[in-house]
Amino acid sequence: MPELPEVETVVTSLRPRLVGRTIKIVEVYLSKMIKFYDVDELKKQVIGQKIVNISRRGKYFIIDLTGDCLLVGHLRMTGRLTMAVSGMPLDKYTHIIFKLDNDTELRFADMRQFGCLYLVRREEVEKISGLATLGPEPLAEDLTLNLFRERVGNRKVKIKQLLLNQEFVAGIGNIYADEILFAAGVNPNRIAGSLTPEEITRIFQSMREV
Repeated sequence: MPELPEVETVVTSLRPRLVGRTIKIVEVYLSKMIKFYDVDELKKQVIGQKIVNISRRGKYFIIDLTGDCLLVGHLRMTGRLTMAVSGMPLDKYTHIIFKLDNDTELRFADMRQFGCLYLVRREEVEKISGLATLGPEPLAEDLTLNLFRERVGNRKVKIKQLLLNQEFVAGIGNIYADEILFAAGVNPNRIAGSLTPEEITRIFQSMREV
């Protein structure tokens, strides 16, 4: 499953190729991946709109358009977001294509079909429940060591479970959590509330470095 570092890499690599481009055509081959509105409304709202930015929040990618709507997506288990020159052969798992004004395409492929793409008006973003409840970003400046310690507190769950809780910290998945705890020298089965200040410090530092 793509985790925070992978989604950040995707977003960073796509940004210079997407920003400033205009969406000319939208093709959807698996309508269940479109959430909140149907395919016709998706086309109505995004065709002719310019891409202003692509960013990340947790494991979600967010495509900001010049109109009233945003595209918010999640890659889930096997989703992939890639650029291609128009006319290049399609991956057989490609389900959504945005054709741009420079003969390139943004393609959303997903073998297991768990990925999704929300069309939302700006005032509706909070309706995406998983996005609305996300905790702070692991690398956010306002997530200080003291705040991290406070958030760990006396919780009675295993520390790995806590790191995987997207309301605790956004974007950490199974592999990332294992790497953080291994680097910190902390057993993933330790109860969070039993950790010493020194162990919490090591986890916090590892989270920033892994």
